[in-house]
Amino acid sequence: VQANLSGAMNDSCRLCPLCGLSFSDWDILQQHVQLHLDLENGPRQYGLDGSGGFVRQEVMQMEQEVARGTMTPSEFHSHRSHLLESLAEGIDDGATRTDGGPYYRHPTGVRASWIAAETSHYRAGPGDVGWGCGYRNLQMLLSCLARLQQFDFLGGLQVPSLPRLQELVEEAWTKGFDPMGASSLGGRLRNTRAWIGSTEIYALLCAQGVRCRVVDFHVPSGPAGTHPRLLQWVLNHFCSSTVSPTGRVLNQTCRPPLYLQHQGHSRTIVGVEEWRNGGLCLLVFDPSQNCRTLQRVLDLNVQPLRRFAGSLKHKQYQILAVEGVMTREETEACRIASHVFTAQRVP
Repeated sequence: VQANLSGAMNDSCRLCPLCGLSFSDWDILQQHVQLHLDLENGPRQYGLDGSGGFVRQEVMQMEQEVARGTMTPSEFHSHRSHLLESLAEGIDDGATRTDGGPYYRHPTGVRASWIAAETSHYRAGPGDVGWGCGYRNLQMLLSCLARLQQFDFLGGLQVPSLPRLQELVEEAWTKGFDPMGASSLGGRLRNTRAWIGSTEIYALLCAQGVRCRVVDFHVPSGPAGTHPRLLQWVLNHFCSSTVSPTGRVLNQTCRPPLYLQHQGHSRTIVGVEEWRNGGLCLLVFDPSQNCRTLQRVLDLNVQPLRRFAGSLKHKQYQILAVEGVMTREETEACRIASHVFTAQRVP
């Protein structure tokens, strides 16, 4: 593979030696080939080993509860029937959802804050523990879009179930969005535990006519491996769309939340604070937070949601931002552009 890859390096249009896809960017080609090799060497890690997906994992969890005596057989059959009925409808059953928002009493150190449009929190459930964070963050984003009039593809306040989201990504691939991502995962997500990230979510949203962009903070921009440019970008993003009057401490915006990706995990940015000392702090929903903890946060304070610059020390981050809706012509142009997808880089 390395020999073929070196040969491909000399071509103006570089080809993947494993699947034949063409790339105009050498770094993206390297990442694409590495994912091929990772999937070959460790398919179980990526949920592509045939061991089942969301439904199988959730049913196995319930079977274990029956074996431990924490669930009766009748409860098992009732829960299983409810699960299958919900999945047949393609709508999330709300079992892991917490509604509300980070409205709170500001500490004296905060000069002002900007909050995303109303967003529900979705935590990991028994069927997706260990691999479902991308889907749960997508549900958070969709819960907000479903409340905004211009995004009518969801049909009201109904957020798709996790298996339905897998189908929607596959449908986007079938339409020709993100062929690189489709090839890397064999064009299949249903009945797997395959992770998804910003590119899969980008493909799904664009296929539905949602305008969005991916911003790549590919190197640290501050001391000790921190990313102050990322926090400033988030502040600028939310400041540009304020519903409540300017000059207030708490500023409600009409912006959807931001999808935040880093190696091994993803979260949802629902706001940003500007402190009196000049520092910035993100307000973040994390799928690993349980409902009980989150409800206390929403009722009392947002300390567990805060992420200061010092806690953002992964080498790279990606943000996906929803920016509106597209016409059919714009959607088609987006589909063509996704064949050689590149994120906006900062710095």
